[in-house]
Amino acid sequence: LQLFRRLSKNLEESHNTGFTDGLLSDRLRLRLTGYYDHINTSGGIYHNSIDRLWFDASAMWMMGDFMLSASYTTPRRDFWINGPYKERKNNNYSIELSWNHNQWSASVGALNFLKTKRSSRRFYDYGAYAVDMRNYSRAQGRNIFFTITYTMSYGRKTDRGDTSIAPKTTDAIMRTF
Repeated sequence: LQLFRRLSKNLEESHNTGFTDGLLSDRLRLRLTGYYDHINTSGGIYHNSIDRLWFDASAMWMMGDFMLSASYTTPRRDFWINGPYKERKNNNYSIELSWNHNQWSASVGALNFLKTKRSSRRFYDYGAYAVDMRNYSRAQGRNIFFTITYTMSYGRKTDRGDTSIAPKTTDAIMRTF
């Protein structure tokens, strides 16, 4: 690994563009962000490059004390320069319904709830040898959650006093009266 770092030149160029909009009196909020990366490594023992493009989207609808939100991230390939190896990342999605009223809040949601299998792949080629590793399992980070929260106020209330700034100072330290 140290030999790789010493003999290689790494270049990573990233760009992202986001769009956010509020509709229906700002009760519906939409967000879409696109990412593009170009990563290139070259050196005495390792040459590789990758171009990747992926998107992240979310929607949130607020109605009174309730909020419904959903998000989705497209699949993408990752390139780890310190490995160096390539990895395929799967898509991720979630949905959540939450409620807030005074000091009470509750939420229920699910992450990747339709996925039944998880697969991942790492591969790299050093020239002298190549590795292609694939992993399969039953769970794909499927989660269902439910939370209830009650917030209690505690502590005593005090006055802040005079917080005005002194009109004349002789140093860079701001002093109050």
